[in-house]
Amino acid sequence: MKKLKNLFKISLIITLLISCSKDNDISSNANKIIYDISINKQNSFIDGEISLTFKTNSYESITVTTDEPNITITQSSDNAYQFSSSQASSGIIEITSNQDNTTQKDQVFVNFLEHGTNYKTTEGVEIDEDNIYKIFLIHGEPEGKSSFTNTTTNQNTGVTTSTTYNYWYYFSKGFYFTSLNSNNTVISVRLMAKDWTATIENETSKNGVPFSYDIDGLGSFTNTGGILMQDVVNKYGEPNVITSEGSNITYKYNDLNSAISGNQFAYFYFESDDPYIYTDKEVSSILID
Repeated sequence: MKKLKNLFKISLIITLLISCSKDNDISSNANKIIYDISINKQNSFIDGEISLTFKTNSYESITVTTDEPNITITQSSDNAYQFSSSQASSGIIEITSNQDNTTQKDQVFVNFLEHGTNYKTTEGVEIDEDNIYKIFLIHGEPEGKSSFTNTTTNQNTGVTTSTTYNYWYYFSKGFYFTSLNSNNTVISVRLMAKDWTATIENETSKNGVPFSYDIDGLGSFTNTGGILMQDVVNKYGEPNVITSEGSNITYKYNDLNSAISGNQFAYFYFESDDPYIYTDKEVSSILID
């Protein structure tokens, strides 16, 4: 995890597109109008804020601007600003300072994310595109981890292949991600509709809460009555595949987001005595891969 933390620090440093280098060099700082520019995080959900701070030498004026119209800039002190947004957006923040006919320009990049899922992006993470480092940057350290290795043997060649999957659990947020151990690519996310339990490292069981944000306009699991399967079928039509194991029913849908058509599946889980009777049945979880 120390490695992840170091990568996080490196990422923030890279995104600080400072025109003058080596802010920690005292002699260099003395020649700057502003220095030690930092943001508390690069990624924030739209219900949060990103904070900018810096130090100054003598200056006549400092302005902080952005070309992104959805980002709001609020000044909290002479050397501190907050950024917020009411919808998903990203952009460069430019800090322009002036002193004695000298102009200094510095930049930082910020990214605002929406909660919930549209089946392409879930809680800021794109399945099959992002890796576990993106999860760490957005959600921090997982609250539990586990892994599973699947081994198969080709009956014709006798060649054995093993694939290891890693699971990152966020019990307090109601979901967990699955990634490939070989390249750290995130391959799925499961959103839990009810209180749930998972076994993590050292065979420890831990409890989680339901996922509380919007499911592509269907509503939230935490709304009264949760999400009902008839609403799923009314919105998306009949499923592409129906499977059942006893009373555990799965409706599989292909390509619920046209932006990733041909490369996305969503599985809706619920309980019923008959796989074709779904009215008034609550969704128990959703797997997106």
